[in-house]
Amino acid sequence: MPKMRGNDMVPRITKFGRKMATVFTGFCGEHDKKVFQPIEDKNWKANSETVFLFFYRTFASQMQAKQEYVKRSDLLAKDLDRSLNKNEVVSGYMMAVDDFKRDKRLVDDYLIKHERVPINYIFWTIHQPIKFAFSGFTTPYYDFEGHEIQTVRADVNRHIFITVLPHGNEAIAIITWLKVDDRKVRGYISGLRKLTLAQRKQYLSNIAISTTDDLVLSPSIVNQLSQPQRSLIEGEYEMMHLFAEMTGITNGAKSECEEIGLNLFDF
Repeated sequence: MPKMRGNDMVPRITKFGRKMATVFTGFCGEHDKKVFQPIEDKNWKANSETVFLFFYRTFASQMQAKQEYVKRSDLLAKDLDRSLNKNEVVSGYMMAVDDFKRDKRLVDDYLIKHERVPINYIFWTIHQPIKFAFSGFTTPYYDFEGHEIQTVRADVNRHIFITVLPHGNEAIAIITWLKVDDRKVRGYISGLRKLTLAQRKQYLSNIAISTTDDLVLSPSIVNQLSQPQRSLIEGEYEMMHLFAEMTGITNGAKSECEEIGLNLFDF
């Protein structure tokens, strides 16, 4: 799975044991068991309550990762060229953490009151076995028609959270977003619903590659990767995609479905 190590500023494909690679350690054992038992110890069905639990685990993992990167980047900045403003290193991660604080307030409110599930979702079943899994998020700046959704410097950026898991001989994809963001992301969600099966697979693979915090690959995939494909996973695709979004040189969300020389569903 891709992780940062040493003084690397980009993630590297790193070997982990299955249990270490797939377990999120952000919750204590008792809390994890109590909260997530409905989707771990039972034959669960997709509904707003069970999907919320997948969303919650993904959200918590991503928020923790961004908080850790802020701390790590702060330390790394001390070892970099003194002419580089430390804020330039940490500002991106700090913006993500600030965005997540709004989301966390809404999530915490639901966890306390259990009144109204704060998310909407899309649930896809892909009828083939897969050898990878991931959870992460994307921040869409354009919809599939090229219309602007939000800007990088918006007061609050809206996110789409995605989890892909093997489920027997099938794959499931859970795409979630906060209900308060319905109006902002309506065009993007409408475009997702219209994707063909082939486009869905490429979209999920591309998002997995650009969301490298929590991507788990079977050794059988890693052993088949060419060097250019490894480079895509280890940050090249993410940087290309981010640059295109920030400069406006993009086909909007359509670029997230484009073939890039790698599709994790092909292995």
